Amino acid sequence: MKKCLLLIPRMGNGGAERVMATIANNLCREHEVRIVTMTDDAESFYPLDGRVSIKGLGRGVNRKNKITKLFTMATGGVRVFFALRREIKTWKPDVVLSFLQSANAMAILAKMFGAKCRLVVSERCDPAERSRLNRWFERCFYRKADVVVCQSRKVIDFFPEKHRGNCVVIPNPIAADAIPPRYEGERRKTVVGVGRLDTQKNFKMLISAFSKLPEQFADYTLEIYGGGWQEKELQAHVEALGLQGRAHLMGVKKGVMHYIADAALYVMSSDFEGFPNALVEAMATGLPVISTDFSTGVARDLIGEKNGIVIPVGDEAALVEAMTKMLSDESRWEDMSRANRELLETLSESRVMALWNEVLRLPTEQEEMGENEVENV
Repeated sequence: MKKCLLLIPRMGNGGAERVMATIANNLCREHEVRIVTMTDDAESFYPLDGRVSIKGLGRGVNRKNKITKLFTMATGGVRVFFALRREIKTWKPDVVLSFLQSANAMAILAKMFGAKCRLVVSERCDPAERSRLNRWFERCFYRKADVVVCQSRKVIDFFPEKHRGNCVVIPNPIAADAIPPRYEGERRKTVVGVGRLDTQKNFKMLISAFSKLPEQFADYTLEIYGGGWQEKELQAHVEALGLQGRAHLMGVKKGVMHYIADAALYVMSSDFEGFPNALVEAMATGLPVISTDFSTGVARDLIGEKNGIVIPVGDEAALVEAMTKMLSDESRWEDMSRANRELLETLSESRVMALWNEVLRLPTEQEEMGENEVENV
């Protein structure tokens, strides 16, 4: 049995947090697993196996104004760095896995300053979209990790060619318990989107495109699931376009795929993404999909003529055209639903976890038994 420390800023309701919960719940069957968050919030939005412990390192951010925010982020970062080093020194994990850039930075610095463990960091978004300073840090220091896990080949290309030797691609697993049975009845006349309510997801474009659908789709509604700072702005946009009663901000829902399984169409309107869980889960649920062609290339990898449409990023006219085409051809919905459902097998937890076990160097119980038998011969 190995000790696995999983580091993340917090265990909220994002896609990275869902994947970390899935990894933790799988690893704890054969190993000792501890999730460490950079905040003092030792809670998880997603269910965790009782064998998974969770601990907060206590960084708080005062958002009263920009100065206090920057100051508390800096001082909190220093506290987290020393707390993480102590945690590694006292608990002595065999491997540390970190998710998201701030956690990756802390884990890399801890290793550079003496923390002795195998370190795997995971890039969960498109690094090219970050600030110049953050891009410089990733290009220069991610090579200090033993392995850098990316979600597509396009992300690996971000790093200097001489430093790509420790980079591997692992897609996100689909948590089977998050996916309802495939819906086979008459679909609701509803278009849906799921994600944080912020500018990255470009729900404003989705709302605008929905308002421009031909009159024949006047009985369709739009539902957007998620929470975030842009909620009031998006609600004002709905009202400005006269979509009250047709376009709805549904808030955060646990098990959101169960709410949308019977919808006619799922749309991902994001300007950039890493490996979007919501898109993949919508496809596995059996929804016909439209997605922007965000720069990591995942949409192009997953979506073809048989299961959806890919459009250019930020192209509202193309989105109106694609939605019109999809909603006009109900005869294709069933075939698209069946084709997308196949992702449940392609990205199953067992297949993806085999890749994680390999990079984390965590043998299964059977492999450990085999090693012991060899040692005893």
